[in-house]
Amino acid sequence: MFQKRVFIVIAVVLTASQLMAQLVLSIGVKKGELASTVSRLKDFGKLIETDETYSIIRMSLKNGASTAIATIRKDKSVLFVRNGIALSHFEDGNLNSLSLVNSTLAEMTGRNIDREKMAKILGLPPLEKMDKIKTGYYEAYRYWLEERAYPNNRVNYKAYEEGVLQRDQMPPAYGRLGDSLGTMQ
Repeated sequence: MFQKRVFIVIAVVLTASQLMAQLVLSIGVKKGELASTVSRLKDFGKLIETDETYSIIRMSLKNGASTAIATIRKDKSVLFVRNGIALSHFEDGNLNSLSLVNSTLAEMTGRNIDREKMAKILGLPPLEKMDKIKTGYYEAYRYWLEERAYPNNRVNYKAYEEGVLQRDQMPPAYGRLGDSLGTMQ
């Protein structure tokens, strides 16, 4: 029992440290100051992407640079700073965990909110459906995963294999008339 608890604690700590390593800041910048802000903030971490339409920078912080967030918030051209994560994609093979799918959906929603906020600040028209990050597939996948991932936050595919082996050992089921289809006349 003690070994299981230690394993769970270690797994949680490792998972949390992996997520912290993927911390990404979304930074809204005043119109026309995107390039100058990128050059001022490059010492705090690695630039991941810039969204020039909505004047948003996404960057990952260097290790130990969490105190840099306060400094970034004080920059004269920064309108907002939001903590996020690096998006995981199905191609990465990392979306087997329900918590990771939930955090990915939260990040996608956060990015849509960032875009809406910046569109309002910059005087752009409201976001149309085609301008938003699509979350429908991830929501459907989360629904599918929720049904199968309990209680360990992941799908236990080994249980499916064991279920097939158990099924194959069972005698065949017969219907009312003694046939295997169970048809009634």
